[in-house]
Amino acid sequence: MGDPALREALAVHEAFRRLGFTADEIFLKLGPMHGSPSVHTHLQVVLRAQDKAFTVDIDAAAAGVVDDVRASWQALVSWWNSPDTPELERKELWTSSQVLKDGAAFCLALLERGFN
Repeated sequence: MGDPALREALAVHEAFRRLGFTADEIFLKLGPMHGSPSVHTHLQVVLRAQDKAFTVDIDAAAAGVVDDVRASWQALVSWWNSPDTPELERKELWTSSQVLKDGAAFCLALLERGFN
């Protein structure tokens, strides 16, 4: 379900949640991708906690203008949180994510920036 870049952003959000950060400390930052031959939106997942900020750039851009990507993000989050979503589908999104594959480096980067 959903755009690959948005799926990765959701996995990063989930990684922060699994590390104990609250949803109100995690933000999705959207911005137009300048110089792109088609319409794409740049994505960042931002953690603001413990008087610090930590930003994860999502390598791939999401297809669409910012408002459309925002709506797609909201739909993806609703899907993730729905009791009707099969756990196997959630697991597939999580286990196929780059943030999980790079989990040790991700956690080390948080520690190096003073998060605990």
